[in-house]
Amino acid sequence: ISANLGAGYDVIDEDSAITSTYAGAPGAAFKTPGMDLEPWLARAGLGLNHTLAGGTEVSLRYDAEARSDFTNQGASVKARWAF
Repeated sequence: ISANLGAGYDVIDEDSAITSTYAGAPGAAFKTPGMDLEPWLARAGLGLNHTLAGGTEVSLRYDAEARSDFTNQGASVKARWAF
């Protein structure tokens, strides 16, 4: 079993935005503002590793990252065997 816990700070902390144009009208650009997030974030994860009789290793993992009004989650399964 493995676990991780952490905190981070976005030093740049700039507002995000995307500037877009249509292919037929490159002079007509428009800007779409992104989310206004707090610079502090928290990370946590939990993993489980198991080795089978033949030496195959199977891993399960779940990770999450949270900020103000935003949560990013991920899960993964990994199998590793030597051949």
